[in-house]
Amino acid sequence: MQRIILVDNGSRRADAVLNLHRLARQLSERSGQKIHAVPLQHAHKIPAEAFGDALDGRRVATFPEYVEEALASGVDEFVIIPLFFGNSRAITSFIPDTLEALQKTHGKFSWSVADELCPLPGGEPKLAKLLYANLAMLADTTLTDLDCIVLVDHGSPSKKVTDVRLKLAEQLTPYLPEGTPLLQAVMERREGREYDFNGPLLKELLEKLALEHEVLNVAISMLFLSPGRHAGKGGDIEEICSNVMRNHPGLSTHISPLVGDNPLLIDLLNDRMRGK
Repeated sequence: MQRIILVDNGSRRADAVLNLHRLARQLSERSGQKIHAVPLQHAHKIPAEAFGDALDGRRVATFPEYVEEALASGVDEFVIIPLFFGNSRAITSFIPDTLEALQKTHGKFSWSVADELCPLPGGEPKLAKLLYANLAMLADTTLTDLDCIVLVDHGSPSKKVTDVRLKLAEQLTPYLPEGTPLLQAVMERREGREYDFNGPLLKELLEKLALEHEVLNVAISMLFLSPGRHAGKGGDIEEICSNVMRNHPGLSTHISPLVGDNPLLIDLLNDRMRGK
């Protein structure tokens, strides 16, 4: 018996878990197959009441527990669709290590893991198109009004994860109005020159731009899938933009929707599920 599951890294925020379930429902409708939402880690720490009636009072089982329960119910094949931009350690280590450990105690079963959203070296033009569509959806500006765009992601100590952002920036650039600079920033990075490949922190980049330009109109292109500590309503990115604008009245920032909010993501996930 086969089980298809959509996985993300997991979060301690209920909004992120609910977003994963929403995407799984939409992918089920798009593909005609039942897709199950399973966070890899963290979400089991969220109290059930934080979800209201959205999950019918069910507690959230993270990946190891979920797979073990599925095996006990007779599932012997898993198709795993990763909700990750790049080939992170969650895909290369956590998932296979967990499944191999469970196989030792539950006997042999089969699994496959679909490609990530932006496989390298080719990248994913559909994802670049989605990022452009999200920028075009900004209600308070038009792209021709912008002085620059900042593509921002979480940040990672792994260069291969940063390379995903670099590739998407390359693929996004041809969509933008001619002459509009596309800069890049991160929300987190480790100290030391060996991590300079990450690029600057968003706060530092905005402060620098504000000091260099008396008036500046900046769009923040969000390379985030779900709301969390950094992204979404009340996240760090909103706070950083508000604080920098308060200190520098000539700076205006406009934050794009999240990648997970765009229906084009479901088409891309459906492609990945079908091996495209």
